[in-house]
Amino acid sequence: MNINDNLIKHIPVNELFLDPMNPRLGELGGKTITQQQIISLIIENFGIDDLLSSMAFNGYFDAEPLVCQEKNGQLFVIEGNRRLVTSLILSGDPRAEEYAKNFKYFIKLHRDQGSRNVSELPVVIFPENEDPGKISAYLGIRHIVSTKDWDSYAKARWIHETIINKKISIKDISTMTGDKSGTIKSLLSGYNFMTQLEQERKFKRDNTVRKGRGSNVSYPFSWVYTLFNYPTARNYLELNFFDENEQPNPRPIPQEKLDDAVFVVDAMFGNSETGQSALLGDSRELPRFAEALGNPEKVYFLKQGESLKDVTNLTTDINTRLENIFFECIKLLQEGSNRIIIDKDKISDTTIIESERKIKNVNEVLRMINKQFTELKIENSDGLEL
Repeated sequence: MNINDNLIKHIPVNELFLDPMNPRLGELGGKTITQQQIISLIIENFGIDDLLSSMAFNGYFDAEPLVCQEKNGQLFVIEGNRRLVTSLILSGDPRAEEYAKNFKYFIKLHRDQGSRNVSELPVVIFPENEDPGKISAYLGIRHIVSTKDWDSYAKARWIHETIINKKISIKDISTMTGDKSGTIKSLLSGYNFMTQLEQERKFKRDNTVRKGRGSNVSYPFSWVYTLFNYPTARNYLELNFFDENEQPNPRPIPQEKLDDAVFVVDAMFGNSETGQSALLGDSRELPRFAEALGNPEKVYFLKQGESLKDVTNLTTDINTRLENIFFECIKLLQEGSNRIIIDKDKISDTTIIESERKIKNVNEVLRMINKQFTELKIENSDGLEL
């Protein structure tokens, strides 16, 4: 979509409405949400301080028009909701009056700069009957591949709604956004996976221990689609994200694999209802988790509640594990020695006294390991043929 001066109109802010279905709002948005609630969500989850500072000093730049669509005789902003919230605050719109005290510095700055225009904004208006493809193409390019980025869950939700409500194919979305790496399909796959679990009442957002941020505060959505980029994870759950015609499958989890899917999600995010902690420490463990899902022994231990780190240690070859243990011990003991040299004046008498017992225990364990290796050496020598 090319924007030119003939398309731009200047509209008073009191005639512009925040979009309750803005993908940026993610799980928090919806048709029943009020304008005041949208303002609160945008301020609390996405922040507007950067815009407040710029617009309080400079006013609104005509070079960045808002994009609206007419719906039931009202103009809803489908591109530029953060900028509209900022304008509502600086212009004293009643919808934002309860936030005035929080941003009085910027309001004063705006007034001191001569109250440069924030009350009548440049707007590009799509009519209510506009071709959905044209709007989707504009928003897709704007937020999927440009610097005005949505977070991953907002992108996934937009892709899903564009396919379902606007009848645009996954192939066309990938083409119009220039996606050649499969990101669009990956995002949609993760979205459909989690949506099915919710619809099957197998997953409750409020029960997660590890929380997300942005448009999805319930869990880090990026973990989901990242995990399923690994074939071992997809194969473990026998997932079928697309049919032979590349049409997305809204229910990619086979019924017989739903409980295993719950296990995978709980392992990543924990479950406060069952008292289960997350079995992964952070997102860097996702590749190892995907690999573990292809190993029945590791899956068994994970299902017993062992952390991924402990499972990795339990199932690592004994020779490799022993080598790693020795390296870790040497590294930690060397660190202790170095710290004693550097911070010797800070070490308390209590620490010195208590360390005697601990050093004795370390020596006893080392003597035990040495004895075990000595006995193994003798056993192996006795078994040699002469």
